[in-house]
Amino acid sequence: MATTPKSNKRLLYTDTLPSPIGGGKRTIETYEGSDVIDVFADAVNRTYLGPIVSKMEFSRTVLLQQDAANATEERELFLRLTIPTTVLFEAIGIIMDSVAPNKDALNQAATAATNAIREAIKKAKDAKF
Repeated sequence: MATTPKSNKRLLYTDTLPSPIGGGKRTIETYEGSDVIDVFADAVNRTYLGPIVSKMEFSRTVLLQQDAANATEERELFLRLTIPTTVLFEAIGIIMDSVAPNKDALNQAATAATNAIREAIKKAKDAKF
């Protein structure tokens, strides 16, 4: 049986799940690794769902040009994630479970963002160039 390296790594969380073998329980301890990569994506471009694995492509805006009539946005695909399909659906469930308890805060953030955009548009409309 493999053991968890408990040296000086920070324990993030512990989950207890039904064991796929023997009907017992399985404990999963997740520790923070030494080389965690933190990236920012502002779009999911494509998702390919397969029976075994799925792929997701992520991009970010690298250039935005706008004139009076048109806007051109240039995006850069920078990450193609391959993930077991079962894990992807577990993640979707986790995301959906987190919406309900955060509904009020999410609504407040959406309202604040909308109000800030409306105020900026109003100021731009009133500005003399």
